[in-house]
Amino acid sequence: MLKLLNSAVMPAPGTYDLRRISREDFVSCLKKYDFQSFIGYEDTAKFLERISGVKIPVSREPTTVESGDALLIVKLKYRLSNPGDKAKFTPLDSDYEFFECYYTA
Repeated sequence: MLKLLNSAVMPAPGTYDLRRISREDFVSCLKKYDFQSFIGYEDTAKFLERISGVKIPVSREPTTVESGDALLIVKLKYRLSNPGDKAKFTPLDSDYEFFECYYTA
């Protein structure tokens, strides 16, 4: 199953094979495959919808993985020094980076 995440988390013990991909490859995967969204932030979902044309559900559910899952990850290149600034912060498109990851239990 393809899982869509907004952070590079390791929610279960196992092996994770992570590699950076281009924005274009990321968008291509969003358009090509069914996925389960674990995108927890409305702004991130809107960004992904804008660059891909694909509806991205927001979910605050804990990320779950099973052996063989593929993870598609979009995340900011940095962390805000003050978490309280999240509501007042609008990242630029260039602030995001993209990854694919394969999980094996």
